[in-house]
Amino acid sequence: MKKKKRSLTLIEIIIALAITGMLISFLWQSYFNCQKQLVSLESNKKSYVDKILLQETISSIVTRLTSNKNTAAIHTPKCDISLPKILMLYADAQIDLDTDLSGPCYFGIGQSEDKLIMTQWGANEKKRVTLLVNGIQNVDFLFYDVASSSWVDFWDKKNKKTPLMIKIRIDNSEKKEFVFFPQLNIEPIKYISSS
Repeated sequence: MKKKKRSLTLIEIIIALAITGMLISFLWQSYFNCQKQLVSLESNKKSYVDKILLQETISSIVTRLTSNKNTAAIHTPKCDISLPKILMLYADAQIDLDTDLSGPCYFGIGQSEDKLIMTQWGANEKKRVTLLVNGIQNVDFLFYDVASSSWVDFWDKKNKKTPLMIKIRIDNSEKKEFVFFPQLNIEPIKYISSS
């Protein structure tokens, strides 16, 4: 004897549709959250890579410019409060494709509108501007003074010593702080044999 198939009631169909709808909704929400986290991860990765690249760029500039202790000089010029701060370096630029920018030059790292730039001034009033970072609101320079064991916001041109550390604080969508160790102009330690 054949069993007669029972047809689904309306309530069973509604329950099946509701469960299917909840399952699809859950899967869609999970997919949406995964995509959101991937976008956030990519954004954080780009921000981190940009920060590391900026730190390496400025670090190589400061290290290169302060490597010759006979010609390197660092200072922050005194200026009106309304003007942005600038870090001035005088150093040997060594060999450049542009002969006017070879040899001893002045370098300035500072803010121009919403950009962090490095300007190089050479012979014959020739200058080169290099963009370091876009979209900044403020930049500060701090110098670690060994004599006072503290961070100071001004480094005088008359000071013959290079600061132990230079800290650059950049304010934009996120605050970034970089610490650099310039080449120190200290004499090497000499060991004398007692024999």
